[in-house]
Amino acid sequence: MHKRHLQDDAVVYLVGGGIASLAAAAFLIRDGNIKGHNINILEESARIGGSLDAAGSFVKKPMSACNGREIMTEIMGHLHIEADASKILENCICIPCMMPFITSQFLRRNRGDRPQVVPERSKNLAYVGQFCELSDDVVFTVEYSIRSAQTAVYSLLGLNRVPPPVYKGQYNPRVLLKAFLTLHDKNA
Repeated sequence: MHKRHLQDDAVVYLVGGGIASLAAAAFLIRDGNIKGHNINILEESARIGGSLDAAGSFVKKPMSACNGREIMTEIMGHLHIEADASKILENCICIPCMMPFITSQFLRRNRGDRPQVVPERSKNLAYVGQFCELSDDVVFTVEYSIRSAQTAVYSLLGLNRVPPPVYKGQYNPRVLLKAFLTLHDKNA
């Protein structure tokens, strides 16, 4: 696939304010050279960000431990809009929300129920997050959402890149031994 030539003022719209859209925004900036202020995240609620357990790049604590102001600071850092941060923080409301009972990804489904990240013949539309189809991967992980965002950005921009491969722990002898010992009430 050839690299797409984007105008300097290219504008991107991401639907939903979860981790997949935030990751897509970061990859668009880093790998697609899209200006952060030209990326629009369309989120119906006042909540944005999803959940991450690792410390942030701009706020050195896990997202699950951040208040709304800290979450917005982390987002603005990734979107390279620190210059407008104080004005934005004065005029926004960000309410952190934990969602412990998310199980819809595990409902029964058939192959093909979910759309491909980049549908066939699509030039400007991609699906990211938990409800798109990535081969050889498992939903309900942050990595799935991130990998779908990477796949979308790299494909639509024609970049010669692929997301990192999926870790295959089920083939790791140490993991298998630990699972065997655990199942047989042995100390691992």
